[in-house]
Amino acid sequence: METIEGIVIPGNQLGRQLGFPTANIALPARLIPQALQMEGVWAGVATCQDETRWMATISIGRRPTFYGEHGELLLEAFLHDFSGDLYGTTLKISLRRFLREQLAFPSPEELILAMNSDADRTRQLLVSH
Repeated sequence: METIEGIVIPGNQLGRQLGFPTANIALPARLIPQALQMEGVWAGVATCQDETRWMATISIGRRPTFYGEHGELLLEAFLHDFSGDLYGTTLKISLRRFLREQLAFPSPEELILAMNSDADRTRQLLVSH
């Protein structure tokens, strides 16, 4: 199990617009080689500063549907059943199961279908263990 820790930063609200608000973590330069090896979509757990834990569907990548291969490498975590503001706080993201590679989808609608499937798989995998 890999863990990445970082500070939640404001994003461009793409996840929120797609129905999946995410906590975005900028990856420090020292973590980029590690993150490149973990690019893809993962099922995992996000631990907040107060030690509360949330099931999470995590994307590590460049958001190829919107930015192609030239987007900024970013970790985005969708915390299941969470509502609130995490900006400026530290999150610890534990990657548990690899779900799929990063893909460029032909449309936002097809990306949303894949994100729904990713979130469903995360719930199935993490609840059964």
